[in-house]
Amino acid sequence: MPRGIPRNREVEAQAYMAPLSDLDPENPSEIEVVPQIRTPEVELEAFMNEVLTVYCDDSPDLNATPKVEVAVNGRRIFIPRGIETNVGHDEYGRQVPVKRMYIERLARARRTSYRQDMKVTDETMNKLFRHSALEYPFRVVDDSEKGREWLKRIMMQQG
Repeated sequence: MPRGIPRNREVEAQAYMAPLSDLDPENPSEIEVVPQIRTPEVELEAFMNEVLTVYCDDSPDLNATPKVEVAVNGRRIFIPRGIETNVGHDEYGRQVPVKRMYIERLARARRTSYRQDMKVTDETMNKLFRHSALEYPFRVVDDSEKGREWLKRIMMQQG
């Protein structure tokens, strides 16, 4: 008796697409005109894919990389520091537009440090003080009013 999972037979899948020559130009009822889809999800996707011009500040750290790496959904781009640009590069060196979705990642990239007041020796010594700052300071050069409000909300969130 054979063991294991039997192999499925490979089935050849064929998609049927009518050639354009089969459409009757005299009878346009065969062609369905679909209205543009306007849902909040589609509008958010379009908003997040807007191309923006960004300026990433130089780092005071001598060992910092000359480009900032930003990744969204597995797609990485590298934004150069010290110049205004709307173009980054992917890992293969191809030019990629800097979209709002990458700016969101820059705005959410924060370094948080904690300190403790060691001057007192009572129970208030256990208080921790938190300080958060942008990991990669940047500014958006020009943006719409909606975009400026959106970025302000993102920057005000606790990191």
